[in-house]
Amino acid sequence: MPNSPLYQQSREYEQFRCLGAACEDTCCSGWQVLIDRKSYDKYRECSHPVLRPQFDQWIQIQPAAKNDGSFAKIVSKEATCPFLSENLCSVQRELGEDYLSNTCATFPRIHRRVAGVVERSLDLSCPEAARLCLADPSPASFHQVTSELADQDQTANSAETPRPYFWRIRSAFLSILQDRRFAVTKRLLLAGNMCGKLDELAAGDHHAVPQLLEGFTFGIDAGFYDAYLAVCSADAAAQLTTVLELLVARIKLDFTPRRYLDQYQHFVHGLRLKPGLNVRTSGRRYAQAFTDYYQPFIAKHEHMLEHYLVHYAYRTQFPFGS
Repeated sequence: MPNSPLYQQSREYEQFRCLGAACEDTCCSGWQVLIDRKSYDKYRECSHPVLRPQFDQWIQIQPAAKNDGSFAKIVSKEATCPFLSENLCSVQRELGEDYLSNTCATFPRIHRRVAGVVERSLDLSCPEAARLCLADPSPASFHQVTSELADQDQTANSAETPRPYFWRIRSAFLSILQDRRFAVTKRLLLAGNMCGKLDELAAGDHHAVPQLLEGFTFGIDAGFYDAYLAVCSADAAAQLTTVLELLVARIKLDFTPRRYLDQYQHFVHGLRLKPGLNVRTSGRRYAQAFTDYYQPFIAKHEHMLEHYLVHYAYRTQFPFGS
């Protein structure tokens, strides 16, 4: 590993600017906010008449913290951060952006370290980050940059030692997701097929990986998978069942954003779903909505789904991420 890490980031990383109170959502709800040691020390030295007592009340040291990045945390019985006021962080409003902890100052920027490279991207749960990353019809790109952001280096999530041929597999996978000769649904089938073949080598000969990737890429270009893609079809009822299971599982978590629940209600209302409704009837409505609404939209904006998948795979280091 080189002494000084390289940096690679998405095209939109430097473009992002937080909308603050103007944002239609908030990133101050539903998750635990960690406080780094440097920020904690600032809060201890702060003399603000309102915020200082709140720092003492709501920020708690974590004795078992593994590093200075998670030295303390904000504790509250509510799902929303107690420092949120009028949709804006009261710490930032009263003391300035320099007083934000690393967690709050960097989100939705994500930093992950792998094999001496710090990869920087955006978390698309942020509406503004999603607009930047999904709206541009040109293919997503990630490029190497020079950076002196030492503080961010220290807070980058460290990945395990990459498996053999990490970079080749990553490159092949992203290339498939961005291969616009095929619909995105077909690209996912190809990517899944490739992952299946890689799984077969997981406990075997890693040295066969380059040959497997070259053969798979050649097969795509030569049309060997065209017949396979042509016969693959989806059952609307099975799709809807899976979608509903995923939606309900998300809603059952400790915290579900209000906007998510609103969209779920729109979904249920639009398909006229109700308890006891025959799954085949529901499936037909789902298939009709697919034809009437989804297909016309995705025909013009398929790049949005492509970008989502590419950014997700990049951010999570798929297929090697947790």
